[in-house]
Amino acid sequence: MIKFKVTVFLIFMLAWPSVQGSTFVGNGGNSKDVELQVTLLQVQKALKQVQLDGAKDTALCECDSNLEGHKLCEVLKALNADQKKQCKEDLVQASHQILNLLQDPKGVQIIWTLEAMQVSEKAGLRQAEGVAVLKDKKIFLNREEFLNLKDYERIFLVTHELAHLVSFNQKYIQDDEKYKSFQQDDGGRQFLNSLGASVAMKSFATGAISDYVTSLSRSKNSRSHWFSFLFTSESSQKDQAAFSIESYKGFHARYRFQINETLGIGLGLKRLSGEQTFFDTAHTKGDLKMMDAFVAYRWLPFSDPFSIWGPSHFVFTLGVQSGEASIAIDDGIVTANDRAKFMAPQLTAEYDLPLIHGVWVQFAVNYSNYSYELKDIGYQSEKDHTNYGIGVAYAF
Repeated sequence: MIKFKVTVFLIFMLAWPSVQGSTFVGNGGNSKDVELQVTLLQVQKALKQVQLDGAKDTALCECDSNLEGHKLCEVLKALNADQKKQCKEDLVQASHQILNLLQDPKGVQIIWTLEAMQVSEKAGLRQAEGVAVLKDKKIFLNREEFLNLKDYERIFLVTHELAHLVSFNQKYIQDDEKYKSFQQDDGGRQFLNSLGASVAMKSFATGAISDYVTSLSRSKNSRSHWFSFLFTSESSQKDQAAFSIESYKGFHARYRFQINETLGIGLGLKRLSGEQTFFDTAHTKGDLKMMDAFVAYRWLPFSDPFSIWGPSHFVFTLGVQSGEASIAIDDGIVTANDRAKFMAPQLTAEYDLPLIHGVWVQFAVNYSNYSYELKDIGYQSEKDHTNYGIGVAYAF
């Protein structure tokens, strides 16, 4: 057991620098960032409808009944007649520029950050969920805050930041300045908020919200904490004893902390048991209790974030398994039992298939070459052990 604890400590220490050094995760070009991909598609679909509505003089910058009572509706309801007219005119104008930014591979780069962000304004520092950098055509988004937003709130946020990167009558709008009919000290913010809210409203009318309900509810592989529970079995045992047990069944519970997209560490607990009857009266019962510590390598072979296969992935682990085996024999007259400890390396390959809301189906194959000898009852186990498991995992 001491060796086992030392191994866990060494695995954790080897991974620790990666934990501490991670500041940015992914970028706008990462096909695995489903929420961001969906938001950009929704913004584009809504803006194309804005162009059509503008040409037909259809109402824009008005609250949609789906968001009645939401703060985004309140943004638009607070507009006076001049502000609503300007919102409509400038939204149609900006739609062309924003679409060009999104459709040009070099138009805009969206970057995740895990850091809290602040922007410097005339009134001082202000906390922000997103920051646009005009010079570099970059938008920084706080990853955790973005993922916690509703889909229409993401559309609002991204549209607001994109609007910072386009010109309105040859002028780039800052949050803390007055702009035409928006004469508040933060008129620029109110103006850009009205554009973001309007695009969010239009996303309902176009069906851009309902189009991606399945994709957004599907379990995401970007989560850090993974708990799994598998029903596992090992058959065709060839232990060297006349009263050996042919098959073992049980469970394997594991926890994995995913440090980054590929590297993880974790711990596991396995319990297997089996029984065998000989000559109608002799009964053998075996019990295996095991713990394991491992490092994990994750492979994400698929690129389509909108199919069920897109988030699915393989995980390969290498670790150390420590356990105790016990065998009890009862022939109806005499009972004998013995136990022994063992330790050995362990290899596991698993495939994770997403369901919804963080739940996954998991398939696994596990190999270890542990062996043990029970001298008191003359029992020697085989060295090669392969387990097959199926179960579920929950990631958050």
